[in-house]
Amino acid sequence: MKYVCTFLKKCLLVVSVIVVSCDNDDGAVSAMNDAPVDETLSILFIGNSHTNYNSGLATHVEEFASSFGIDVQAEIVAPNGFTLEAHVQSESTLFRIQNTDWDIIILQENTYRAAYETEEMKQSILDFTEVFATSNTQVSLFKTWAYQDMPEMNNLLDIAYNESSVLSNFPVIPIGSVWETFITTSTIDIYDDDNVHPNPTGTYLTAGLFFKKLFPDQDITSSTYHSSLTPELANEIKTYVSSQTIIQ
Repeated sequence: MKYVCTFLKKCLLVVSVIVVSCDNDDGAVSAMNDAPVDETLSILFIGNSHTNYNSGLATHVEEFASSFGIDVQAEIVAPNGFTLEAHVQSESTLFRIQNTDWDIIILQENTYRAAYETEEMKQSILDFTEVFATSNTQVSLFKTWAYQDMPEMNNLLDIAYNESSVLSNFPVIPIGSVWETFITTSTIDIYDDDNVHPNPTGTYLTAGLFFKKLFPDQDITSSTYHSSLTPELANEIKTYVSSQTIIQ
């Protein structure tokens, strides 16, 4: 729930304005009640192709939210192959961070670097703590998954993200851990043909997990959004997402 606290504070502020208006002017209250409340949760995904594949996670998270009438503005900065080191040194990435009042920012490290160049990853995340030192933005780490033919990467990714979280106090969203369980319990393929990236089903699963993390009080199984999946496949994925207590 802490991932939506800024959004809820905005809503409480709107309620406060309505209450004050009620005390001062009945006409003002009527006008306020009739006007739509425009509250948007803003999210920036920073990563690489794991984030931008299949139209990008931002698109799918927005669509999940929209199916519940929730207004989310989600964007990505995710050039193919980028590491967090490249992002923290990128004027373009820093501009995107600093010129919008983001509620939430999700950092995704290059999977190979996280697994095999962990010290470089940790230094980059420490550099990001300086970027956010005076910010109220909630920052989390998006843990990706092992390559399909290299399952030994899972343990390395666990270590890398856990150590990075301890250093930075940025919580980990363990998407890769859910992937690991899913591929051992389901016959549904979630990898692209390159054995690295998500296919559309994998992206739908990942976006659903992010939606569950951001809005834990919503029952994702009632979402009408199924992207390019058949309704039957989408329902199976949503049911699985709903069962994942690791994403809280």
